[in-house]
Amino acid sequence: MVISIVSGLIFLVIGILFQIFPPKKINILYGYRTSRSMKNQQTWDFSQKMASKELIKTGIVLLGISILLLKFSTVSGEVNFIGLFLVIISIGILFLRVESAIKKLK
Repeated sequence: MVISIVSGLIFLVIGILFQIFPPKKINILYGYRTSRSMKNQQTWDFSQKMASKELIKTGIVLLGISILLLKFSTVSGEVNFIGLFLVIISIGILFLRVESAIKKLK
């Protein structure tokens, strides 16, 4: 469960950092980088704003669920598996939501 709590915190911090210091120009080092997000500057700017909001939402939800599971769980092995599963699902949902929003931008 520690992995999902730490991941939730990381998502939250990165989302806040992206909002405070968004990447201005398309680059290969910093920001939400996919082939779709890097097509042009308009798409890049939109995807950075969208990704930062989604990272913050995902971080908060992941933290909340992880803390609740940690509080009410009695088997530590199960909790670790569930925590890892939550992180993987969260990343998938994050990408799907941002990529869907970028696709609708066209």
